[in-house]
Amino acid sequence: MRFASLIATFAAVALSTVSAQSGSFTNFTTCGAPNNKNEIANLALSPSPLCIGQKYCLSGSGTLLKPITEGAQLQNTWMLFSNPVPNNYDLCALLAASGQPCPIPAGPFSFNICFDPPRWFPPNFALGWNYKFVDEEGELLSCQNAPLNSYRIPSTPDNYYGIGGVYGINCPAV
Repeated sequence: MRFASLIATFAAVALSTVSAQSGSFTNFTTCGAPNNKNEIANLALSPSPLCIGQKYCLSGSGTLLKPITEGAQLQNTWMLFSNPVPNNYDLCALLAASGQPCPIPAGPFSFNICFDPPRWFPPNFALGWNYKFVDEEGELLSCQNAPLNSYRIPSTPDNYYGIGGVYGINCPAV
């Protein structure tokens, strides 16, 4: 009887974890100076939780007070424990891949850009991250943070390295 209860409990946890995959992470805080050229609101990272081996997307909207032109970057820094792991992307290339070629004029702006997660993403470890949008001259346009310990990537059979966590839960197929 206890074994059946244990199996039922494990199945319920597995199903709730998998069903949570379709959500978005939105607990970002602004980290830029008050004189930023652009303000991005409604920033969301999905799916939540992230799935190792599947794309994740960053979406948001706001108002551009300065156009985005060639040379602009998205500087994405993941925090693993308290160690920064920087990744820089050509912002115009990311926007062009989503159907918004540069230059992007000043005014209302929305975006949805997708990435392949790094293969080093550890399962079931706390992560934090920082997104900085920087213009072609290196000036900060907007900055958003998600604090360390704000996010965990669940373990699955494909990414389980014996570190612990919920073993045996698969991310849904895309």
